[in-house]
Amino acid sequence: MSYYIQKFCIILGIFLLTSCVEKTKLDLEIEKEMAKLEETTKKAPKDDEALYRKIFKNISSNLDLADEGYVDLKSDFEKSPFLEKAALALAVAHMQKQEYILANFYLQEALAINKSNELAKYLLSKNQFLYAKSVANDQTYMEKAIKSLEVNKNILHDREYKLLANSMLIRTKLDKVYNNQSIGKMYKKLNKNKAYELYINKTLNLNINPNDIYKK
Repeated sequence: MSYYIQKFCIILGIFLLTSCVEKTKLDLEIEKEMAKLEETTKKAPKDDEALYRKIFKNISSNLDLADEGYVDLKSDFEKSPFLEKAALALAVAHMQKQEYILANFYLQEALAINKSNELAKYLLSKNQFLYAKSVANDQTYMEKAIKSLEVNKNILHDREYKLLANSMLIRTKLDKVYNNQSIGKMYKKLNKNKAYELYINKTLNLNINPNDIYKK
């Protein structure tokens, strides 16, 4: 579009400097360039919508192509209203495939476009929760996940989403407490009382009653 604008400005400059004899001819040229500009402006929304529809179609059949489509959409139509929708759709698709790091990327993309998107903020908690469930034996990560879930819960304003996020936080804490108990019992059997106390204290810091926990 910048090419047409530059050309239009050049033609307009010539028009202002020429005699009235040439006015009609230049008027026609200006109208021609304005028509091109108008056509380009009309075309852009159709093009970004077409890309968005293609992304959505590829999500179920070829997620890699859908990812590539998002890159094209962002590169060619940085201000497109479809970017946020595409990012959310791709985040959910990657969550379903248990590709939580990619899902997190798209959620961050959606929030960069619209930081008040409550659905994106909720999905950020859900993605964190699902990832934590998949690596529940990683003690260090679980601690980080709990902190992240607490932060994510607090940025939510929608009451229903906030309750769901809080539920996921509690369930993650329960998993952490259960793991702490299991590790603590193992150290107790080995007569390593300091290590046992360490894991028991970690459990108490999570404000969860260990007696309320059972594993199906």
